[in-house]
Amino acid sequence: MHSPRVSSSALQPPPTKSRAWRLRAAGDRAYGIRSLGDAFADYADFCFERFGDRVKNWFTFNEPRVVAALGYDSGFHAPGRCTTCKFGGNSTTEPYIVTHNILLSHATAVKRYREKYQLTEVVSQLDHG
Repeated sequence: MHSPRVSSSALQPPPTKSRAWRLRAAGDRAYGIRSLGDAFADYADFCFERFGDRVKNWFTFNEPRVVAALGYDSGFHAPGRCTTCKFGGNSTTEPYIVTHNILLSHATAVKRYREKYQLTEVVSQLDHG
C-alpha cells in the first residue's frame, strides 16, 4: 500500500496485487496450475477487504504477457522454461497454458470482487509488446 501522505493527495496510485511472475512458485509444476485461481481470489479478497476503503481502482496482474513470453517462451525470465532451455519446457504450448491460467485467476478475482464489493474497478494491467 501507499503511504498516508500519498493516499491523502489527489494522486491515486492503483495497487497491483501481483506481478504475475511472483506467483510462479505456486504454479510452476503445472504451468500455472488452475487451482491458482482460487488461491489468488482468496488473496485478492483479503486485499479488497483490508484496503478497499482507500483504493479506487485495482489491478490484478501487472504485465501477464511478460510472464508467458519471457518465462515460458524465451526462458529469459523466471522460471526460465523454453524448448531450448536448460530446465526444459515447451515453447509451443506452455506460454498459452500460463496465459490461460492467469486469465482464469483474474476472472475469479473479479467475480469475487463483483459479488462482495463492486464499488470500484478491477482490471488487469497489460503491457504493450
